[in-house]
Amino acid sequence: MNGRYFELQGLSHLALNSSDMTRTVDFYEGLLGIPLVKTLEVPGSEGGQHFFFDVGRDETLAFFYFPTMPRREVPVDKAIGGPTPPGLMNHVAFKVSGEEFDGYRRKLDELGVKYVYVRHDLDGGYSMNPADPSNDKTFALSVYFHDPDDNVMEFCAWLPAYDQIGRDHEPEGRSKAVGIQGSEEVTPVSARQQ
Repeated sequence: MNGRYFELQGLSHLALNSSDMTRTVDFYEGLLGIPLVKTLEVPGSEGGQHFFFDVGRDETLAFFYFPTMPRREVPVDKAIGGPTPPGLMNHVAFKVSGEEFDGYRRKLDELGVKYVYVRHDLDGGYSMNPADPSNDKTFALSVYFHDPDDNVMEFCAWLPAYDQIGRDHEPEGRSKAVGIQGSEEVTPVSARQQ
């Protein structure tokens, strides 16, 4: 990267779709206690809505609802945190405190929210048993759960080992396989238009 082009101030909002805004509000505000702070009608949409939930630090999780929204079939075998087709979101991770993590996990138990627990270690190791203690190689603790529209949500606590993660891996993908040039080898658009 040649430099930072934009002075970002954090995440404004992440917008997802809701198939039933009432059910979405019941889950996020009613069950999880995440406050609904703004509600808008979408002009010209014949009943469309855009609702915002406060996830802290002036950042929000937003949802769109449209009465005529196309239905999407979710694969039955979709694993939490597993592969997701391009163009679909994999998951939303909420940053939580390491000190509060176990209390939040127990609260999900009390609320009857099913989740998958994962302790992530630097060496690629992991545990899905909350009774297994973290260690000096543990960089994150996560619980993954589904919302009513099958969006995968995560509570993630970064631990001190997170600071040991660098940029040690080359990117993979189809562009590498077919030999698409890297950015330093590509002629800028302004030069191509001359």
